[in-house]
Amino acid sequence: MQEQKRTFKYGDVFHVAGLDWIVLRTTPAPTPGRSDLHFCEATEDVFQAPFDENDCNDWNKASLRKQLNGEFLDKLIAECPSLKDAIVPTYRDLTADDGMTDYGTATDKIALLSDKLYRMFRGIIPRVDAWCWNLTPWTCDASNSYDVRSVDSSGAMNWNSACVGYYGVRPLCNLSSG
Repeated sequence: MQEQKRTFKYGDVFHVAGLDWIVLRTTPAPTPGRSDLHFCEATEDVFQAPFDENDCNDWNKASLRKQLNGEFLDKLIAECPSLKDAIVPTYRDLTADDGMTDYGTATDKIALLSDKLYRMFRGIIPRVDAWCWNLTPWTCDASNSYDVRSVDSSGAMNWNSACVGYYGVRPLCNLSSG
């Protein structure tokens, strides 16, 4: 018997690999027989960690990026082996809060929301009584290349030094429905 594909819509919450995920956006398959893509974020902080242990606000260099796409991704796949092929790499725009584009872009299987995406989906993202990281730098200017945007427990956006270790991490990924 062939396994059925699950379809999700905006705002749906589902459980996989020991975590609850909320669907922020669904992109229909471009052609019949292909899989829909579901842009999802964990509904709460999965762990706490610094954005970067060396206090750098560039996602391309961040220790958290390495942790999410290494150890964390490996644990997800160990918990649910079908995720190995279901998680689709996602493009991230690393434009700073002040508009600087020096950090360019990144493509990851697991990432964080940018400020732009947080604003877009804020209405459906569950609030928890904790602070969590976004991946948007405050600026790319070398004189202040340590501040990273975050979301506080009220849902308001803030910023702090990348080396702060008690901020929560809400992983983000693009899942294929196939």
